[in-house]
Amino acid sequence: MKTNIIKATCASLVFFICNFSNATLISVIDGHHNIVTPSGFNGLSALGHTSTLFSDSTLGWTAAFSDSANVIIAEQYAGGFVDIGALASFVSAGGRFIQLGGSIPSVNALDKYFGTSFGYGSSLIGNHSLTASAVGTIFEGYSGSINSESSTHGYDTTSLLSAWGGDSIMANGGQTSVWHADVGSGSLTYLAWDYCCQSGDDTRAQWSEVLELAISGTKSTSVPEPSTLAIFALGMIGLASRRFKKQF
Repeated sequence: MKTNIIKATCASLVFFICNFSNATLISVIDGHHNIVTPSGFNGLSALGHTSTLFSDSTLGWTAAFSDSANVIIAEQYAGGFVDIGALASFVSAGGRFIQLGGSIPSVNALDKYFGTSFGYGSSLIGNHSLTASAVGTIFEGYSGSINSESSTHGYDTTSLLSAWGGDSIMANGGQTSVWHADVGSGSLTYLAWDYCCQSGDDTRAQWSEVLELAISGTKSTSVPEPSTLAIFALGMIGLASRRFKKQF
């Protein structure tokens, strides 16, 4: 009996601890760079996510939409074969679509989605911080800033919002590096970094954190440290043991 109580408690703890994992199933449309296992910065595999790479082709996009993942990331120059109707249905049903920076209009899935020719985006200048528009969005809890060190393709904020609507989430001097819009039950996000080049540790960490928010679709929250979880686990097992002693 005591063994069964402790086993049940441990099973509950496994569920509790696993819920702090950031692991997500992601479909990636293959483009000019590799966000899955890149060299020199944190890709999806290093961040603990499971992803499937699909070609930027009609068959590839169809397979991505049919996959079990509820997040699709289009790399730079990935979007030439997107089915806009399927993308709209995916997002409206709760899917999260993320377009990485640096694509010309003909292969920018968001341009095709909105029927615009907004384009490639310019090199960013300076550090980009949250705007007032971030309040109430999934990015509200982010406390850092984005360093435009390498391969970041930002948009003129006024032109961007005129073309796509949504919100300029992170900006500096009239340029936007993170754009976001909630659509139906899902969302659309543009991240200016194209995951191309070597960058400093700070830049990698900053973009990884913003990417995590876009993937999870939830605001930043405090996650207990491993030591705190261990103490909690021991406490739970202790309570189970005391319950057992009282019963017998």
